[in-house]
Amino acid sequence: MVKIFILLFGFIFSLFCLADDNLCQHGEDTAGLTNSHPLCIFRAGQNDFHNGNYNDARVKWKTLLTMDSIPQEFSIHKLHARENLGYLYFYGIGMKENLFLGLEYWHEATSLGGQEADKYLCFAYANSDTIIFSFRKTHVHCSKAESIYEKRISTKKIEDILAKIREKKAFAENELDKYKTEKQMIKANEKARIHFHQQLRKDLREKMPKETNSYTDSELLAYIDQQDKIAGDHDIKSKRGVVNWVVLALSSGNDFYQKPEVKNYFKLPGKPNAETRLSILVDYLIVKKKNPAIKIDTIFADHGYHKMGD
Repeated sequence: MVKIFILLFGFIFSLFCLADDNLCQHGEDTAGLTNSHPLCIFRAGQNDFHNGNYNDARVKWKTLLTMDSIPQEFSIHKLHARENLGYLYFYGIGMKENLFLGLEYWHEATSLGGQEADKYLCFAYANSDTIIFSFRKTHVHCSKAESIYEKRISTKKIEDILAKIREKKAFAENELDKYKTEKQMIKANEKARIHFHQQLRKDLREKMPKETNSYTDSELLAYIDQQDKIAGDHDIKSKRGVVNWVVLALSSGNDFYQKPEVKNYFKLPGKPNAETRLSILVDYLIVKKKNPAIKIDTIFADHGYHKMGD
């Protein structure tokens, strides 16, 4: 009888121990929960992370994401698991860094209502040392993170985080302002360039009817635009310089600047600069039509340059 009692007691004790082993041991809020409970899995991952067991933390948090039918009051921990996984991958903690996978987890979290993901995205996109740098995205996520943190109870930690968020947001706003200003300048310059080309087309029609007769208005505009870009590649930037370039292209051929005589002329060291040389070249070709024997040095001298390179 005693033996039977001892065996029965041992069996019951072993069952009790097994039941106890299956209970979560990861914090007061997990008391009475099993190890397979979503909160227990999340807390276990947190403990692994704080103990430097990053791979174990990653495995537990990824396991949590695969769980379906989680009670509503514990679904928040799936969001936190996404945010934490994003942190591990983005910063390469315990594994090879993967910026884009980290961003993917954070974007999933914020789309599902995660409260920390926008903070992480705010800081991530503000880092100009990475290929994902974007002041637009920085501004979007910093603004959202600021709104979230402003609603929290003020503590030193919260205020420190808010200060960093606002710093990144201010940086993004400054970059956006500069971008808008530059865009406005580009738009204004483009408008002025189009107006200049239209006026030049009109002048060329009047002064060079033979050379422009074969072009429609749109074709002539496209031709002027093309020659303007080629001129720019040869340090011809002013309107007068572009006019001279287009005149030379129309009168002497599109490849006039590639002819040996002209190439050597532009390569000579010293004065004058490229735009002045282009103006002298136009005068030279005009005079040469009337006097084929004239030398370019003569035209140079007429412009105050006694010889090439002076």
